[in-house]
Amino acid sequence: MATSEGWVLGVDGGGTKTRYAACDSNGRVVGYSEGVGTNPSIGVETAAARLAAGLDVFQQMTGLTLAASRGVVLAIAGTAHNVTAVSAFRDVLHSRGCASPALAVGDYRAAWAGAVSGHSGIVIASGTGSFAYGEKADGSNHLSGGWGALFGDEGSGYNLGCQALRACAQAVDGRGPATQLVAEVQRHFAVDTLRHVAQLLRRDGDLIRRVAGLAPCVFAAADRGDAVAAALAEQGVTDLTTAVQTIHRQLFSAGGCASVHYAGATLAGSAMYRRLLARRLRNDCQLLLRKPNLSPVGGALLLALGQWKPSICWEVVAAELAKAEKIKG
Repeated sequence: MATSEGWVLGVDGGGTKTRYAACDSNGRVVGYSEGVGTNPSIGVETAAARLAAGLDVFQQMTGLTLAASRGVVLAIAGTAHNVTAVSAFRDVLHSRGCASPALAVGDYRAAWAGAVSGHSGIVIASGTGSFAYGEKADGSNHLSGGWGALFGDEGSGYNLGCQALRACAQAVDGRGPATQLVAEVQRHFAVDTLRHVAQLLRRDGDLIRRVAGLAPCVFAAADRGDAVAAALAEQGVTDLTTAVQTIHRQLFSAGGCASVHYAGATLAGSAMYRRLLARRLRNDCQLLLRKPNLSPVGGALLLALGQWKPSICWEVVAAELAKAEKIKG
């Protein structure tokens, strides 16, 4: 779709999926596509190749060329402190003819910008990974989590999947209580035994994404009253609540924040998980859990627009972005 005044590109990259969206200066979405995950945890070279392929598909699908963009925001998980990855991603943009300013931000900042439409507030995210992030109007901010699978990601899809696999192994061995998770996990991978699951995962080249995909198995078993699965979900909620409490204590102890917006496929995809978290935040923190105003890729667009047109009215632009089904929260 052509636009005479110009447009900006927002990229929201995670461990499972990457979203590409473009909008004009009024917030009208003029292009959208999706691709595979681009988190550099899979290797910077592989992630850069995936980004390149995703950008090529975006240009082919939309008819837009990166050479005509007025600004780009790359909000890709795992790049906030990864200079090598950011450099590789910028090289990809330049190789596609992009000469406009390219800002690399943590995926957490795009999630925050989208969730609260750029206002003071807190976002709690659980997708493949997890984090809580808050920012105030004066620019002060704090991040809790976002360390990746090795250091943390408590309450995330990957963490829930890992815990589920351990519970299954213990149940099969007789070291732990019986659980419906065994049948759920075997059904998920379409195999007859848990040993077959182990064999599949040992040779899987996209292990984190595949394990994160087990989170719905935990929720399904918990919904049917499985005590082991319910305990895993409750622990995940405890971890996410702790992250929110950390942000609230650091930034909003004097007030100014009465709600938290959620983000990430694990929370967005499970009404049960959101319900548990909402109850815990209400009871322990006196905070309300709210749906995000925009998706993280919408947040990336807001940040890109703010870079291109610093005087934009965030409320007006966010309202326009929210008209697009793929961009709204």
